Amino acid sequence: MKRILMYTNDRIYTTERMTGGIKRFKMLYDGLIELGYNVTLYCGESERDLKKYNANAHSINREIKKSRFFPSIEIYFKNKKIIKKLKKDNYDEVIVFDVPTAIGLCFNHLKNINLFMRQDLIEYRKIKLNENKKNKIYSFFYIKFMSLCENICCRQSKTIILQCDYDLKNLLARHKLISNSIKKKAFIQINNVNAPWIVENSKIRIENEIKRNKFNICFIGDFSSNRKGHDIFLLAIEQLLKNSYNVNAYLIGDGKQLDEIKKKYKEYNNIFFLGRLKNPIQIIKQSNLVVVPSRADSCPNTVLESLYNNTLVIGSNAGGIPEILNNNDMLFDLNEESLYKKICELYNDKKYYDKLLKKQEKRKQELNFFWVKKIVDLLGWCDYEK
Repeated sequence: MKRILMYTNDRIYTTERMTGGIKRFKMLYDGLIELGYNVTLYCGESERDLKKYNANAHSINREIKKSRFFPSIEIYFKNKKIIKKLKKDNYDEVIVFDVPTAIGLCFNHLKNINLFMRQDLIEYRKIKLNENKKNKIYSFFYIKFMSLCENICCRQSKTIILQCDYDLKNLLARHKLISNSIKKKAFIQINNVNAPWIVENSKIRIENEIKRNKFNICFIGDFSSNRKGHDIFLLAIEQLLKNSYNVNAYLIGDGKQLDEIKKKYKEYNNIFFLGRLKNPIQIIKQSNLVVVPSRADSCPNTVLESLYNNTLVIGSNAGGIPEILNNNDMLFDLNEESLYKKICELYNDKKYYDKLLKKQEKRKQELNFFWVKKIVDLLGWCDYEK
């Protein structure tokens, strides 16, 4: 049986921000253990918390001062001795998610790295830098440095796994000199709707009741930047309300922009800011429509959660969203006017709404599978216990 190392800078048991990437990392770890693999886990949890949640795992030091440039590099230097030891242990396979964590392993030339690229790193960072109005020279060198790290990781990885064809095309375009090498080791595996947390959170009794006498529209996203498109969503909702559409909008999430946004829309009684919820699926299940207006998104969980719970979901024609929905009728262009027209169409035409819901049910069935086994088969590991 293979000896596998799974390495992450993140806390995977106690973090307050349980991102999709962290959920998938933990799901893969639990799934590999279930299949009988010998997996060693290193993660950003404290030794104290690991004694409670997973006594077999090992802790890395992720406590750093606020970094102005690349926090993962600082974490790497704090854990350099650990990584050198891991190299000597000579694992059969190494699993790491995303370049910021993988770069430390690549600096030390660990072998057999399987790199899971859970985001379009450069595009995500460009959006954030542009919004923060960083100095152009700073932004230029930051992106260059990130691209260099991405290039190094792509060169040294044994396998690269992405979530959508869109991300692969961007990756190849950025690294043309090694594009042939990337093509040979890159694979695409879309995510599944029946992930454990989606299934379990969908069973929980509804506690956050919302008003049922209107057409309820839901948005879930991080308000730390405009990447998730909350600005586009709110402009479309504002237009609907001004034109007397009987809708309620529920926005889930937090972030540094949220207080300012709430002040801007405080006069609207039909717009509700719910903050960060432990289980946003409760709101999804009560909604008539979920909107995903992301500017860049590889495989947003909100789409998968909506599909699983049979709530109609529409998304922007950006990133990997078209690949998940696989239906042009469920897409809109990346602007508030296109989103407004799409919502109006669904609001005004019940037959059209029901037609899309039936098509969505078919897509749900296509995305219902054992994701961990798909990954294992894709990696060519044939020694798991059936």
